[in-house]
Amino acid sequence: MRILLKKISNGKDYDITHLLTKYEWGGSVEKGVRSFSFDVINAPYDKNIMELIPPIATGDLISFYTDPDYAVPNYLLFYGQVENMGKKSNKGTISYTCHDMLIHLTRSETNRTYNETAEAIAMSICTEFGLTPMYIVPTGVSIGKTVFEDKTYFDIISEAYKKAGLSTGKNYYMAMDGIGFYTQEEGKTMLPIKISDGTDENKGKGNILSSSFEESMSDLVNRVNVYDSDGKFVTRVEDAESIAKYGLFEVNYTVEKDVDINAGANKQLKPIETIIKFEVIGEVNYISGRSVMVHDTATGLDGEFLIVNDSHIWQKGEYITTLNLKFMGLAPTEQKILFQRS
Repeated sequence: MRILLKKISNGKDYDITHLLTKYEWGGSVEKGVRSFSFDVINAPYDKNIMELIPPIATGDLISFYTDPDYAVPNYLLFYGQVENMGKKSNKGTISYTCHDMLIHLTRSETNRTYNETAEAIAMSICTEFGLTPMYIVPTGVSIGKTVFEDKTYFDIISEAYKKAGLSTGKNYYMAMDGIGFYTQEEGKTMLPIKISDGTDENKGKGNILSSSFEESMSDLVNRVNVYDSDGKFVTRVEDAESIAKYGLFEVNYTVEKDVDINAGANKQLKPIETIIKFEVIGEVNYISGRSVMVHDTATGLDGEFLIVNDSHIWQKGEYITTLNLKFMGLAPTEQKILFQRS
């Protein structure tokens, strides 16, 4: 991997890869913003070392690339600004934390009224903030006249896509790929690199270092009572099998304008939450929002999973990726976009 620093003060670029003792890159479907943190040698009494280290200041830019000999050489994985700095000791390391350019959408608030599709809203905001659009997933669904008060631009796009999802039955997320802004359906992009313990067709080529899972029913909803805008009962949707097994957990749902009743109501049902965690041999393509096939005898997990959180750590010559996953099905239920970099 290669890490470049661009100084805002003089516009110069510095390759600081060899100066880092540890670096970490990651993100999640929910937050969207990806982070990059790194530790730099701190030896204030050793002039020979300190002369090699350019001063790093808040607001400086960090670019994180794949190796020249990687499958897609010199690919820009991350581009963002230095936000925080902290010394661990006088003779240890200095830690820096960066976030990609999506952070501007999460830190900026506005009052807006929209009456268009989620994709049109995303494109408008993307243009307003000077972000480069890579791909904006179409929904074809107008969210109707919607007032957003004291909302961040990130929340506006998220809520617009959530409202569209009540009609399409899909979940959406947004993120940055280098300098490119994109929105996409959760799990639509399928990774060809399977997570495996090596006991399947990948015999002898497993990449799992450790795995675990736990279940929680704290957010369980298995019945939804549907009402119209006047408070009149319309219909009910429920998961009878879940009710029989765990007891009744119900909520009320008021039909939203321009939203299909059944689609909107079914979106409110929440199953038992399964928290699945894997530590695997490092792989930069394991990124939140994408789906991956898993085979792990130890936990009995076998099927398609959504990556909801990813963390990549490089330290002392080792590269490990930690993933939180959500079960999607025993096999892909619809045509997937096989992941590839262009």
